[in-house]
Amino acid sequence: MEDAIRRRRVLVVDDEPLMGATLEVTLGAEHDVVIVTSAEEALAILETDQSFDAVLSDLMMPRVSGMDLYREMVKRGYELAGHILFMTGGAYTEEAQTFLRNTACVSIDKPFEVADLTRLIDRVARD
Repeated sequence: MEDAIRRRRVLVVDDEPLMGATLEVTLGAEHDVVIVTSAEEALAILETDQSFDAVLSDLMMPRVSGMDLYREMVKRGYELAGHILFMTGGAYTEEAQTFLRNTACVSIDKPFEVADLTRLIDRVARD
């Protein structure tokens, strides 16, 4: 029987270290997970390594938001920009609501079920 879960490489971007650690443990059994705490760190990694299947990013972060990360990935021509999943805390700005409405990006509200997160990662990931 073929394994239903394909191991993927996921870049997680969240300014809350506890959330990053939780996602590393939660997703690590099924995926190879790289954790960073800022969009700037994510962009630095992506400059030299775009071999991720998906990016899981917090939408609202200080300094550089998940929206800004996405826009910069598009600006740089990173194909991976089409494989991003945003996590939202539910209370987000009008700008964020408009952004999610006007892009093809997928989002999931915190708190979320692991099964829902895994399903969405599979949905947005590169094959």
